[in-house]
Amino acid sequence: MKTKLTILFAALCILTACSNNKPAEIGSYPNVWLCLSNEWDKRNRFVYRSGEWKREKTEPYQASKIKTAGKIIKDFLPYPTPLSVHGYPQKWKTELDTDPQWNDHVIMQYKLKDLSKSADAIDNNNFPGGNKKPVIDDELAYEGEGDGWNEEDVIESHLGAFLGGGYGTTGYKPGNKKGHYFWGNFKASEHTSADNLLWLRQKIDSNITFWNHKPVALANSIFENINR
Repeated sequence: MKTKLTILFAALCILTACSNNKPAEIGSYPNVWLCLSNEWDKRNRFVYRSGEWKREKTEPYQASKIKTAGKIIKDFLPYPTPLSVHGYPQKWKTELDTDPQWNDHVIMQYKLKDLSKSADAIDNNNFPGGNKKPVIDDELAYEGEGDGWNEEDVIESHLGAFLGGGYGTTGYKPGNKKGHYFWGNFKASEHTSADNLLWLRQKIDSNITFWNHKPVALANSIFENINR
């Protein structure tokens, strides 16, 4: 019953926002995406109460409920705003897939410092597990003592995600439940890999016009002899 009320509440929020043109206003920004839940399939999630984060006993959402909520929200979005859901650290669960599709990208969560492993994780969740959708490794890397990652680790992991054909997200984490990923207030001076990631993005945007690319048959590609 609680899950049904949550889905209904989400739908009502979207309807209310539509009446005030909020989705049109928010969805017009290219850096806005919608995520239905954080770690939807995890028990005992953290909740924010009385000014602090606390772990409380909660039941994971069911995949069927996530799909229902996703479809309701998607039907009311005036723009093709990116929509998906964030799961517990593991591969994308194909039980979330629908036809027609409610989500337009796949979110996974793996913290992988090694370039090749970061690339493989993206690739493995794209075609086999993600139904050929764009893949985002959300929470790919947190710079700082919280997870023990330095500037070079963050850069390598994100380069790996790009080489695997996907994307990654990052933040600064000086300790458990501390830093940008919980409290916002991003500071580039703390997140020292930010300027390098900006450089990487600028090079990609100026040299790789992926929006002009389209799939080609293997026989017509540079890999035509790959199976010989």
